[in-house]
Amino acid sequence: MRELIPELDLISVERTSLMPAENPKRVDPAPIRKRSNRISSIEIIAAVSLAINVIQAAIIYVLQAGPI
Repeated sequence: MRELIPELDLISVERTSLMPAENPKRVDPAPIRKRSNRISSIEIIAAVSLAINVIQAAIIYVLQAGPI
């Protein structure tokens, strides 16, 4: 396989991710951010817009059916 793909020789075969670090660092995970008001308002606007579209589609469907 290495004869067909010579770039494989450039990849290190050592499993460095499983080796313990010499000086392990304590890294705090990213702080959990609160949902901003902008995102919430965009979601509300999207939901209202979807509801209006559903109502419009129902009205158009009824109007196209005509009198029964």
